[in-house]
Amino acid sequence: MLKQALYDCFRLAIAVELSYRTFQAFPGAQSTARGSRRRPLTFRRR
Repeated sequence: MLKQALYDCFRLAIAVELSYRTFQAFPGAQSTARGSRRRPLTFRRR
């Protein structure tokens, strides 16, 4: 269980780093990134 949690944390860290590098490469996308950080993730229930 601990191994899976650690693995999931690493996957999340990689996703955050990829997002950071992508938005740094495209300066116009930084305003989009700021807007998405303010809005929490929401999931629809079916």
